Amino acid sequence: MPGPNLIYACPVCGQGVEVGSTSSGNNFRAILYSDCMEVAPFFPYHPNETKCHKCGTIFDFNEETFVNDLANILFSTKNLDEFWKYCNQLEGATFLSVEDYQKKIELKNGCEESNRLKMWHTANGTYGGYDPLSVDSEQYIDNCKKLIEMLKETNNSKRKIILAELYRNIGDFESCVKIISNMEEEYDWLKEPYLENCRCLNKSTFVLRRNG
Repeated sequence: MPGPNLIYACPVCGQGVEVGSTSSGNNFRAILYSDCMEVAPFFPYHPNETKCHKCGTIFDFNEETFVNDLANILFSTKNLDEFWKYCNQLEGATFLSVEDYQKKIELKNGCEESNRLKMWHTANGTYGGYDPLSVDSEQYIDNCKKLIEMLKETNNSKRKIILAELYRNIGDFESCVKIISNMEEEYDWLKEPYLENCRCLNKSTFVLRRNG
């Protein structure tokens, strides 16, 4: 179920940005991808950061940049013409691109691991709605290798799956097979899809499971 439309302001130029929200939903017809991203039509993602279309500043949606709930602005307004004028001046929030995340990383803006994971998901076409980047591109491979260095000592099961997928993405199928084959029994259901894609020498993201 859709939640309220929220208004944030660019911390540099003050441009207002409108972003939707989801108050509740379910995973009916959701698609789980091999990079551990689940895309659910009845529980959609909304940006939690954006790039200002006016000045180019990349900023987070947080308490510091929050302005108001659009409905609250409507209920408190005394002039509907002014309200519609205000609405027409708002930008719609957009997801960051691979290049935007690269810029965030270079500027040390935020957590590097989080930025690299979002950059990876965006490049895979599973986050943000962008077309997939070639798994053979230098930018894609470099990001995968940086993430592997960050995750290779992990004991967390989900992060192990992500690590295995990163190895597969760069063509290190042997490392992927080793990690997936040694996953706990509760993950038996996902082993064969990864192993099959390794046997086929496929480096691209694939559909792991469909619901509904």
